[in-house]
Amino acid sequence: MAKGNKTDNGVHLMGTDEMLAAYKADTPGELETSYTENVDKMIKIQGKKNKEGKKNHMSMLFDNPLKGYPYNESVELKELEEEIDALILSEALSKKMNIQKYAKKVGFNSDEVQWIMDNEDEDHYENNSAMKNECSALSYPIRTGDYYFAFIGDRMTDTSITKANNKMNDAMRKYFQMGQKKLETFYDDDAEYSKKDMLASYMWNEMSQIFEKLPAGLGADDTMTRECLYTAIKHMTGDGEIVFEHTTMADDIINEGMFKNLAKGIMGRIRNKLRKVKKKIKLGKRAKDLMVK
Repeated sequence: MAKGNKTDNGVHLMGTDEMLAAYKADTPGELETSYTENVDKMIKIQGKKNKEGKKNHMSMLFDNPLKGYPYNESVELKELEEEIDALILSEALSKKMNIQKYAKKVGFNSDEVQWIMDNEDEDHYENNSAMKNECSALSYPIRTGDYYFAFIGDRMTDTSITKANNKMNDAMRKYFQMGQKKLETFYDDDAEYSKKDMLASYMWNEMSQIFEKLPAGLGADDTMTRECLYTAIKHMTGDGEIVFEHTTMADDIINEGMFKNLAKGIMGRIRNKLRKVKKKIKLGKRAKDLMVK
């Protein structure tokens, strides 16, 4: 008997249950899986065509950003990661301060206000730090509620400086928690110093070591940056006093390096005014190790 539509059950749409039933009726005794295998094969072929079509369509809509240059996948990936990092960092960070507001905050008189408006080309940000009365403005954006360390970031982008500031805040929280656990072992009622002082001194030593490992371009040894660390620790520990092995005026112990000329001229005065320092802070290189017996 010739093969064909034996049951004369009409034309059916490919891939439907009706088509499958008709196929079974017309081909008794044959493996039913052959049909489904063929269908699966057709689906895979069509799916591959669809993907290629979408790929071609996207290439028409979005040109290769490195067109005209030797193709380098690692460069493309690095640039994409930087863009994603910047996008993530932009969420819930300090908002930009317009130049007029910034100039009025830091200018000493109308001439300086005008000079800043005419010459300042760097971005400045609203203070959204944990210490809102400590700075008039920020030179780079930070996470809301973080401490601001006034990194200089010579030849670095705001994104890189913000990430460094983030890491230092994460370290602050880490050593705050570790210090509290240490107090359970080392503190007793006869201790010479308070819990707050012991915790603050511990955090200073740990954070100082972290600061020393930061890139030189951040200016982590700059006087203002070290004072920011000092005040941040005092604030986090509830006004704990760092007990230094010995103290001197900050300017005498901090090596300003490439930043020593910042204290001269209008830009030096502006930078100093950004921080509302009530009194001269005395710092030490190392605090006493109070958590020993």
